[in-house]
Amino acid sequence: MGEPELPAYLLDSSVAGCILRRDNKRVLRRLAELAPGEVGISAITRGELEFAARISAWADRDAAAVKLLMEHVVVLEYPGEAAEHYGEIREAMHWKEVGMSVADAQAAAHARCLGLTLVTERPKEFREAPRLRVECWSAFG
Repeated sequence: MGEPELPAYLLDSSVAGCILRRDNKRVLRRLAELAPGEVGISAITRGELEFAARISAWADRDAAAVKLLMEHVVVLEYPGEAAEHYGEIREAMHWKEVGMSVADAQAAAHARCLGLTLVTERPKEFREAPRLRVECWSAFG
């Protein structure tokens, strides 16, 4: 029995938030077009969503929404090999003077390390990361 297949896409926290809020029809339409298993989320991003739900004014509702989303995406553990990618991405962002949070850089490193496409609502920020494939599903018709 071989390794499980990886998803093609890794969601960052901005696009996961759109899905949880159900406030972007283009993102929801694109998500509906994909087969189960094609979309993943980093354990790091899951942690960001869990934190946001816990401090929300609607903590119970938001925690339930996060739990439901996790049932429909592949949650990927953060691999040790992503550390080198993280360092390179953060360095590139530093020299290009692009502000990027630690969690965003970790999501980018995770996607690049595994050869996945990072899906974000902030494509301009991530396009400065070297050798990272980025999509913005809001751009889809």
